[in-house]
Amino acid sequence: MLVFGDRSRRVDPAVVWTEIVAGLRTLEERPPGIETHGRLVGLLIDAGMLAQGLADAAMVETGEDGLETAPSALTRLITGLAEAIARSWRAGFKSPAIVQTASAGALPSAVTLKTPEGYAFYAVYPEAYLAAASAATWNEPPTVIGLRSIGASLGPIVGTATGASRILSLRPVGPPFSRGFRLSTELHQALLTEPAAPYVLVDEGPGLSGSSLCGLVELLAGRGVGLDRIIVMPSHDGAPGPQASQSHRELWARVRRVPASFERLQAAASAPTRMEAWFADLVGPAVAPLEDLSGGAWRGRSAGAGLPAAPAQERRKYLHRTEAGDWLLKFAGLGRAGEETFADAVALAEAGFSPRPLALRHGFTIEPWLARATPLDATTLNRTGILEYLGRYLAFRARRMPAGRDAGASLEALAEMARVNLTELLGPESGAALLRPPPSRPGPRIRTDSRLHVWEWLRLPDGRLLKTDAVDHCRAHDLVGCQEVDWDLAGAAVELRLMAEEQCVLRRAVGLQPDPQRSAFFRVAYCAFQAGLWSLAGEDAQVDRYLASLR
Repeated sequence: MLVFGDRSRRVDPAVVWTEIVAGLRTLEERPPGIETHGRLVGLLIDAGMLAQGLADAAMVETGEDGLETAPSALTRLITGLAEAIARSWRAGFKSPAIVQTASAGALPSAVTLKTPEGYAFYAVYPEAYLAAASAATWNEPPTVIGLRSIGASLGPIVGTATGASRILSLRPVGPPFSRGFRLSTELHQALLTEPAAPYVLVDEGPGLSGSSLCGLVELLAGRGVGLDRIIVMPSHDGAPGPQASQSHRELWARVRRVPASFERLQAAASAPTRMEAWFADLVGPAVAPLEDLSGGAWRGRSAGAGLPAAPAQERRKYLHRTEAGDWLLKFAGLGRAGEETFADAVALAEAGFSPRPLALRHGFTIEPWLARATPLDATTLNRTGILEYLGRYLAFRARRMPAGRDAGASLEALAEMARVNLTELLGPESGAALLRPPPSRPGPRIRTDSRLHVWEWLRLPDGRLLKTDAVDHCRAHDLVGCQEVDWDLAGAAVELRLMAEEQCVLRRAVGLQPDPQRSAFFRVAYCAFQAGLWSLAGEDAQVDRYLASLR
């Protein structure tokens, strides 16, 4: 199934460097606290992405990873940010944000920055690696190797905690489930200069195959490094996924692992650094432990009973109880990713379409818990009312939430996704091989909702309608990304079972004329994507629903 996808953007590295330096100067004027700490982490992420972009650009030129791939000023800046984050976390956010900067020197004209998935989607926190590495025992300073992309910033965090003798980053290459590495002769030699030092391999995985981390373990072991000297630091306690080879499963079971999960971080955190305290100035102290609603656990509550869930696509979320009321804490993303998501959530709330978030604090938003709201039922909808509301809602997004041309999959990529998914689900006789993008010129991209499922619409006791889960999915870890408003029109047609005339009414509401070819293409692509997503989630009833819509 084609469901997941990466995010990247082409930038001028000099502009990114200038933005990071300006951000640091702004922080020097701010008092210490959770918001300042969160911005420090955001700058570390940006600096790590810049280092990743420069290293990958150098690798494209030479065909292999080299020893020196980033300006020394950038390396020192990342180290300084890692040390400042460590000081701030250990001091309960009371340490000032002081980081020295210098001129970056000559930089290439353009590089490609890849979004670190863990920071943006999966609540991978640098502080979790700091805490895990600080709690471990090190006989002597290790060599720390971070796997790019996320390892370009996680590696220095682990290096700060361990007093590392050397911090490197490597790019896994090759097929997704059989990763390897291409190292220069100089890097090979430097990698093996310490005869007894440990090696710490840092990444957010293992994922579906675990081949990146396991491949690096094999590379080191093949050059004489004993497994007793190799430590793997993943972001979770789990084993490699279903695409892992048997040899990698056995290797994973043998190698020493030091997990750096968000759960472990919070369990061991001091009172000021526990998530409940991040919002205490807004809603008061907690009166009960946080209730984890992630991974479909929200279905255990009455309003969510019986609803489907795709845990791999869900954001981490918690129910937070205080004397001032109950609140939903939801992971929006660290750094730039969270700030953009929060800004959209505020815009939708101010327009009256969504619950209003109170704040964004270090990757999590907080908003009121709507205990008395109930999901819509497609069979009992007031169709005139929902159509009018939906028209205003999608028109608002089309006008106020533009996106760049590279912010999502092309129409050709959507067609390929549909061909692959439908051929796998229905066989070659499905006719999916004939699917082609519409001949009409593509329209402007917007930050789509991409989650118009009927249970994402909540009815309040006073009759008002609110759209929830409205800002995450155009930024999700999937291949769709931001699309034309036609993607949401297709989603609305399928999820709310709109008749042909109702679909025309909706198109006119967002300023579009009827275009049967275009509408048909997006409906096929939408159903193919959703069928693939719910197939991976094991929700067979949902898969059948989308296939029935296609037929």
